Amino acid sequence: MDGIHYEELRRPGHGETLALADGVTWLRMPLPFSLDHINLYLLRDTGGWVIVDTGLDTNTTRGVWRRVFAEGMNNDPATHVVVTHLHPDHAGCANFLVAEFDADLWMTRQEYFLCRVLIADTGTDAPREGERFYRAAGFTDEQIELYKENFGMFGKFVKGMPQSLSLIHI
Repeated sequence: MDGIHYEELRRPGHGETLALADGVTWLRMPLPFSLDHINLYLLRDTGGWVIVDTGLDTNTTRGVWRRVFAEGMNNDPATHVVVTHLHPDHAGCANFLVAEFDADLWMTRQEYFLCRVLIADTGTDAPREGERFYRAAGFTDEQIELYKENFGMFGKFVKGMPQSLSLIHI
């Protein structure tokens, strides 16, 4: 046989978990976009679970997490919430999960503070400086209008961030 061949990988359904190894669980979290899911992970820790990435902060995501708490985590607590980067599908539900479990948040300082700035921009108009920058970069009028329409949307899916964090140094 020529080429690389992969064994068939069983995938969890949307909102379901799959144990990959002892203490490693895959959660396939649904998204309301053309990219219809994100892969999240639960890692067994002494006394509970480490949650790696969080999904968007939506009613659907919170519902999935509540089911996962009971079924996938056997009602054991989360000890840490790790956010790998600031995209809303990775950071969105961090505030909810940290509060739900009184867990600590692990994230890089830069990503954490940028999340907080983007949340603060929610619902505000796009700055003229941003419009000038994108015009100078060659954006069309249509692209500028799209930028202006979508500016400040971050907080729609990331409604808050915990007030403190444990730093990941990279």
